[in-house]
Amino acid sequence: MNILRTVFTSVLTAAMLCVTGSAVYAQAVVKKVVPASTTYSSSLTGPNGTANHRYLRSHFLLLASEIGLPAGTVIHSIGFRYAGGSDAPAAGSIKLYLENSSHLVNARSTLWSTAITGMTNAYTGTFNPPVGVMDEAVVSLELQTPFTYNGGSLYIGYDYTGTGFATIDARMHVNDDQGSSTAVRYSYSASAVPATLDASFNWRPQMELGYANAELNDLEVRQIKMQSILGKFWATQNPVTVIVRNNSNQTRNNINVTMNVSGINSTTATDLIAAIAAGDSAEVTFEAPVANQGSQTITISIPGDNDNTNNTCSRIQTLDCSSFQYASNENDSDSMGLPSTGGIMAVKITVPSISIKIDAINFRVSRDPNMNGHTVSAVILDDYGNIVANSDPFTLTDAMMGTDQVIPLLAPAYFNPGENFYAGILQESGAIYPVATARPAGSPSGINYIFDASGGIGTEDTDRGIYLIGIKTSSFLEFTSSVYERIMDGTLAMFVATPGFSHYNFKVNGESKYAGTDNYFTYFPANGDVVTLDVEINGCTETAGEVYTIDVVPITPGSGNILYVNQHSVSTGDGSSWSTPMADLSDALRWAKARQSNFTSANPLKIFVAGGTYKPMYSAVDETFGMDGGPSNAFLMVKNVQIYGGFAGYESSPDQRDLSLTANKTILSGDYSDDDYISGDGLSLTMNNMMENAFHIVVAAGDVGNAVLDGFTIRGGGGELYGMPWEVINGNQLMVQYGGGIYIHASSPRINNVIIAGNKADMFGGGIYLSHSSAAITNTLIYKNYAGISGGGIYNDINSDVYHTNLTITNNRALTSGSAMANSAATVHLRNSILYGNGSGIDNHNSTLDASYSLVQGMPADAAKHILSGSTDPLFNDVSGDDYTLRSVSGLINKGNNLYFQAGQSPDLSAITKDLNGKTRIGEGVIDIGAYEAKPTLEILQHPGSVTSCQETEVNFFVIVNSSGSTNPSYQWQQSTDGNNWTDINNATQSSYLVKATSNKQFRCIVGIPGFSVTSNAATLTTTVFERPVINIPDEICLSENAVELKASPAGGVFEGSGVTENSWNLLGFKSGKQTISYTYTSDNGCIGHVEKTINLISCKSDGPVKLFQSNPNPATSIITVKVDVGREIRDAELIISSLNGQWVVRKPVTLYRGMNVHEFNISGLGAGMYFISIYNESKKPLATIRLIRK
Repeated sequence: MNILRTVFTSVLTAAMLCVTGSAVYAQAVVKKVVPASTTYSSSLTGPNGTANHRYLRSHFLLLASEIGLPAGTVIHSIGFRYAGGSDAPAAGSIKLYLENSSHLVNARSTLWSTAITGMTNAYTGTFNPPVGVMDEAVVSLELQTPFTYNGGSLYIGYDYTGTGFATIDARMHVNDDQGSSTAVRYSYSASAVPATLDASFNWRPQMELGYANAELNDLEVRQIKMQSILGKFWATQNPVTVIVRNNSNQTRNNINVTMNVSGINSTTATDLIAAIAAGDSAEVTFEAPVANQGSQTITISIPGDNDNTNNTCSRIQTLDCSSFQYASNENDSDSMGLPSTGGIMAVKITVPSISIKIDAINFRVSRDPNMNGHTVSAVILDDYGNIVANSDPFTLTDAMMGTDQVIPLLAPAYFNPGENFYAGILQESGAIYPVATARPAGSPSGINYIFDASGGIGTEDTDRGIYLIGIKTSSFLEFTSSVYERIMDGTLAMFVATPGFSHYNFKVNGESKYAGTDNYFTYFPANGDVVTLDVEINGCTETAGEVYTIDVVPITPGSGNILYVNQHSVSTGDGSSWSTPMADLSDALRWAKARQSNFTSANPLKIFVAGGTYKPMYSAVDETFGMDGGPSNAFLMVKNVQIYGGFAGYESSPDQRDLSLTANKTILSGDYSDDDYISGDGLSLTMNNMMENAFHIVVAAGDVGNAVLDGFTIRGGGGELYGMPWEVINGNQLMVQYGGGIYIHASSPRINNVIIAGNKADMFGGGIYLSHSSAAITNTLIYKNYAGISGGGIYNDINSDVYHTNLTITNNRALTSGSAMANSAATVHLRNSILYGNGSGIDNHNSTLDASYSLVQGMPADAAKHILSGSTDPLFNDVSGDDYTLRSVSGLINKGNNLYFQAGQSPDLSAITKDLNGKTRIGEGVIDIGAYEAKPTLEILQHPGSVTSCQETEVNFFVIVNSSGSTNPSYQWQQSTDGNNWTDINNATQSSYLVKATSNKQFRCIVGIPGFSVTSNAATLTTTVFERPVINIPDEICLSENAVELKASPAGGVFEGSGVTENSWNLLGFKSGKQTISYTYTSDNGCIGHVEKTINLISCKSDGPVKLFQSNPNPATSIITVKVDVGREIRDAELIISSLNGQWVVRKPVTLYRGMNVHEFNISGLGAGMYFISIYNESKKPLATIRLIRK
């Protein structure tokens, strides 16, 4: 292909000159660029280094207004300014001619010999055009004869002869401000020196005039490098690089460079350049904002100096969410064409992080005047050079020269993130150059490519400037939903959008439900919900065209917070009753999962499921929950949701079920093809046709609160692994090859009355697998399950503390060990259970096995723990028919422990009163071992009732019992203060118990017949507490007190005793000694209190150690003087004032010396009433007491 260029047009991506015509000062010499502005570049009128320009002669006129120098300026140098160099070194010589003139138009002769007459030959010497890709370069000629400018116009002429040549031409900056009036006259030849200048061109070469520099301080914002059209899909950063030149004749220091951005975005930033030497340049880079799309102006400024015309430069930048173009329309550009054979000029583009749709090509039309009437077309090529989209032919006109044009594609082109493609212009053959290219002449690698007209392998082009070709694009946003028709309430809906956007906002009914970086959103929709989507990337936003309106069938629990499920019902509905049941348990659990926060331990949701076979229809895995996950489907237990099976379809409570009826069996099966084949038992057990089965039938993962699984048969778990070996459920990692029937992890469900049969696990826990759990499994039959390694029946794994009560585990197989049960780093409480007839017994590894009251295969008898010999035949009724109930002669009857089913135990199994067949669990005396009971019943018909009574009142509790045993029941009453810890009451062994109310307590009765007992409900005795009366008189009273006023609290009662009349006690006639006073008080609630007090009456005569003891004044209000005359010294004595009820209100330690002692008290702080002053000796014994009245 013949690739040529002629004329530059005005477009650039990175380098935008700010001051193209200002003086350039290099120390002592000023270099001024004239004409001031440059619009294009050309290889025609200046030495371009090619063989075609071996000989070149030219002259042109510069006007005084363009030169701008005063008369008398001495020009020392002339420089030729180039926009791009040749591809190889070229050499030559030149003669330079100058002449002052008053002309305003180029009137010089075209005959060379005449034209140079009168001109000064200022330079004769070598001239070598620049080489390589560049933004700008100057070939400066130092004049051998300095030229004095007189202030008018200036003619410049040159005569060039080349001696060495390049293939690709160099190009000079040109200017056409004056049009044809100052046009350059020129002629070039490859073979002979032209005598006549036979060509004329409006575009004059741009020159540098060098003269003496007197500037001391001039800095210039020389250039801004930035992307003028920034495609925001691609842009997260927006660097702006600034070149500052020092035009001074000395080094400039500490230069502040400021960037100010205004328009659609705004910011201000400043950076510091430490120093720039005279004539040198320095770079500084800023980060411009990209948040909003639109137009913004970037202004670069430096502080003022001697020349403020070059201290500021502004550029407009477009931030566009619908375009991408490497280069734009800021500075000079060239023209590119394939005139010989035609072809495609294209730019290579890498798709950003989102899929895109390309609708059109935009490109800058060059200024080639020969294009009028020619056609081009837009094409898109993939990374292999195949044309994947194109346009109709696009006709070029003169009016389009130098303008941006958009060519729409016939059909959009689509590309995915990370893919490469090419956007190009297809040129018909012909001598035209339609595509503009940007300065600098070269381009970075990986951008420009040339293709044949039919595509194919492209050729990279790096030395012609970036092709001014871009795309008009939009994101390719797809928004899909898993919901396409009417759905059941509780169905998890998933919405997925095209990946790669930085932000997604999924809205339901206009309200944001998820906003973040994930391209998907799942939730449980309500009827009528409208789901929409907004996306964003790098500030570009888009709203998806798809809008989803959801149609939901409602689900409503009935009275008692119960959902009903019956697959055999003639009509189904919202699940609120047996007449309008839901058809599938999977839908009920999925609905419950979405609303689990509505259920509490105290008010759980209950799901009653009628007999039938139900298969898990939805994935339990977090990522796909609620959708069909194939073998990952499972019945996922939900927090505070209790699931009961075995209903006929009319019952109102689980107690009304008959679990012995085959028609009522509720089976949860993972055998989707109904083709499981199970043969043999124990060591001979084999299972086939299970490849498509569910991995697990029931899963409990994480906190399930008060969840219960009761009354089901679990079978058909253990499908073949074909993907990842684990799944994440409720945030917990579960292993696919574990737990074929039930998988319990980090969870504590209660599992009662369940049959687990015909399940397998490739590794551990064919029937049940538990880890990090504290589950309670009760009344459960586990048979004919298989594990590929260990734990055919149950595998209790790491950090589990589990209670297995009344289990029957038989005919299971594990390939290596632990066919019945395997324990690894677990604590296992095995109680009342049968492990017999399995391929092997228990494999206990680094675990604590607490077995009691059980028959364990391979375990010797242990009388202390009530363990039967493992070789004991339990005597099942019909093993071949899978009937594992006990014969009437079985040695396991009455060998269990009833304690495990009593209230207050851990776990509390007291609510379980029936066995796996629905018979009363504890019949005549002692519970049987295993899942089934075979004994008579003992029932409490009347439980003791709770009573409220006054303190000290006698209360009678009683029970009424119906017993089918042969002996009279025994009774043992117990009491508790907290309802948890019970103690037997001595001699309370009748059907009734009489107790005096002293405090709040609970009472219950254990009723028994030989080997069997039942415990009554607890009755609460609430004791009514009232204020106990207190007699408020001193413990000792002097007989000298002839009468004593009696007081008690609360007041209003009756005093009794010798000498008592109402509230007064007459002491006349009494001798020293003790007397008793009683007080009886009836409270408002009718409770009666009675209290007695014994008082010591003493003689207070003066012939003892205390001869005188008096207080003055008495009665008193404030200061009293107490006089005490003692016959001997009393050290460590105390004078104490006490109230009527004996409370000490004032204490004063004193030493009483023999003789008279005087002490003062201030009683103003005491309330009005009667008090007593007492003397206490060293032994704290009272010696004397007198009465004190406080007025």
